[in-house]
Amino acid sequence: MKCLDKNLFKWNKAGEIEAHIRDTILGRLKSIPRAIAPPLLGVKVFDCRGNCGLNTDGWPILVYVEKTSDAVYYSRLDNTAYTRRASTTQPLPLEDALALLETKRKPMVRVLLEPRVEDLRKLRFIVLLKNIGYKPTMQIVCKLGIYKLVVSSDQQRAVFIESIKPDPMLSGSATRVQEEESWFILEFLNIYPVNVPVYPHVRLQKGELEVVLGSDLPEQGTIVIHALIFTEETETREQLLVNLSRDKAPMQQLTLEVRDYLTLEVRDYLGNMILKQTDRGPETQ
Repeated sequence: MKCLDKNLFKWNKAGEIEAHIRDTILGRLKSIPRAIAPPLLGVKVFDCRGNCGLNTDGWPILVYVEKTSDAVYYSRLDNTAYTRRASTTQPLPLEDALALLETKRKPMVRVLLEPRVEDLRKLRFIVLLKNIGYKPTMQIVCKLGIYKLVVSSDQQRAVFIESIKPDPMLSGSATRVQEEESWFILEFLNIYPVNVPVYPHVRLQKGELEVVLGSDLPEQGTIVIHALIFTEETETREQLLVNLSRDKAPMQQLTLEVRDYLTLEVRDYLGNMILKQTDRGPETQ
């Protein structure tokens, strides 16, 4: 570990140095198009003597940039876009940048679940769709696969989902519920009385889904859900986890937490990967 000399900075507080480094990087790095947010950037400054136990004065600095594939970034120092190839950074030619940008102007729809608890055996989920892309969509077909076995911390007995039942908003004529050996499969369309597009960053409530367990849940368990969503231009594959926990007697209260996603992949119909993210944890809505 190398500590930077404190005399390199005019500030003597870690928070001030973190803000300066963050502002400097974001001031020189922009996105194409500009409407796309800059990358998620984390900066942490430590004190060599106080935090690291080193017998010296200085600042170890950690800079973390979250990987993303939904934007193209360029340097304002030379107004050039760059791309990573193997272990090198190379300028991105204009025609390649334009082609890459065109792949980003797609609708990308994912599933959101808001859980409700009825009792120890009955759960209810509000099902929402959200367009996280940069283009409106008119058509959405969604297929949910709900794994029957609730993965439990109690290895003495298995807990199965006994049935699922969509409410009338989800159970229109275009909806099918299919029961397989290990999965319940629910498929529904996005149907409007008039042609109203689903705009980017808009959440659309589709209805509610009732899930009935075959027996009372032990202290902890997890429901696994796979989602497959089609638009006119893209296909989204997503895996969600619903973590359930139950208080010990006498309260017997059940709580639920929806993990944002374990995996989220969006491709166009030529097979090009547009977005890939993993293990984000709960979404802040």
